Amino acid sequence: MNDYRHRAMNSNPDPKLGVAIDGDVQTVIDDVRLAARLGFDYVEWNAGNPRFSQEYWTTQVSTLRNTLSEHDIELCVHLPQIDILIGSPREPLKEASVDVLKQYISLSAELGAFRVSLHPLFSDND
Repeated sequence: MNDYRHRAMNSNPDPKLGVAIDGDVQTVIDDVRLAARLGFDYVEWNAGNPRFSQEYWTTQVSTLRNTLSEHDIELCVHLPQIDILIGSPREPLKEASVDVLKQYISLSAELGAFRVSLHPLFSDND
């Protein structure tokens, strides 16, 4: 085993186990309940699903927080990535993307997320 992998595996003697979830609010609630029953420590929720707007999830904050708390499970939020271009050389696209991410980060904080995940996209052709 190489040194990097050895250090990574031994840096946290009690790693958390999570599972990715997605869908509308009822699906997310059902998935949180199932993840808790199966012994997961957290769920990683895909907040960037284009079928559901940030405004939709803002109306569901108390429901989601209560469900997470009731089942003693933590939340990691996977930020939108499909149409987010924070690496764009075009300032209007970059600024709009950063604004959207800030809104989702605020939503994540309202939900009590312990972490957010982001995979910024950019194009070498721009």
